[in-house]
Amino acid sequence: MKTAAIAVSLTLAGILALAPLGHAQLEPRPEGRVDIGVRPSEAEVGDVIVATLTVTAPPGAIGPPVFPDWSEAWGEAEVREAGPVEDTGGSRFQQKVRLTVFRTGGVVLPPVTVEVPTAKEVLLLPSKPLTLEIRSVLPPDVENPNPRPPAPPRALPIGESFWRVTFALVAACLVAAVFLARRRSQARRAEIAAVPPLEALARGLESLRNVEECKAFHTSLSLYLRRFLGRSFSFPALESTTTEVRYKLTDTGTPRPLVSRAEKILRHCDLVKFAQSGLAPLAPEPPGSLGARLEEVLELGRELDQHLQPPEPTPPEQGTEQAA
Repeated sequence: MKTAAIAVSLTLAGILALAPLGHAQLEPRPEGRVDIGVRPSEAEVGDVIVATLTVTAPPGAIGPPVFPDWSEAWGEAEVREAGPVEDTGGSRFQQKVRLTVFRTGGVVLPPVTVEVPTAKEVLLLPSKPLTLEIRSVLPPDVENPNPRPPAPPRALPIGESFWRVTFALVAACLVAAVFLARRRSQARRAEIAAVPPLEALARGLESLRNVEECKAFHTSLSLYLRRFLGRSFSFPALESTTTEVRYKLTDTGTPRPLVSRAEKILRHCDLVKFAQSGLAPLAPEPPGSLGARLEEVLELGRELDQHLQPPEPTPPEQGTEQAA
């Protein structure tokens, strides 16, 4: 009797212990799915239909889903545009596809497959087929309309006078464009000439204070220095090589140290431009070197300007003359 009671108790305990396990096995495991909504569901031939694909990623997904390639048609519907994939939160992703159908009646959008990467494998989530109702743009009572035949082509009444007027207008526009371009060029040259060479050099160097790109900095630096030398010594420095600039400065009687400094700066600018073009390697500029080079060029400009325009001698004081 006592042994039978113990056996019954063990049996009940085993059933109770296995009950939660059996319940866990029967609980459905959530899976991902693909939902498709269209707007509008009924449209006419040629209308734009927006299909919204919503993908719910299953647990364990390690990345965003891969939507279908919309480079081809979707069944009998023509794909006009596929929007970007948007993460709407909660493991849900959406993409909008713009469609156009050119057939009346029920048009079926076949199932598409979305790939979802997981840690173990790539899950394939198929969608359900969807039917679109496409109506005709013709009235219901018109089944076989007889279109009006196209009108024959007609020649436009364009004579010789039309071409003469057109040619005269085009010529007048070209003349006006050339005239305006010359006036702007003359005004620009007059504006540059009104500013002294040293002041123009200082303005140009000041505009390079915030330039950090090496090639752009040295290209503009060479341009401003050459323009200053050309205006100060009256020669085409912008079209001259660095060697020609040195010869011109030497021929004008410029002190040799100033000529050497100008040549050194211009050759360094040329070296940076060639190096940035891949013709020769160049070490990076140390911090603060660009600002120091601006000060060097400005000081050179001041000394050259002082050489060309030496200060007038100071007249002796009146007391000194009387004493003499």
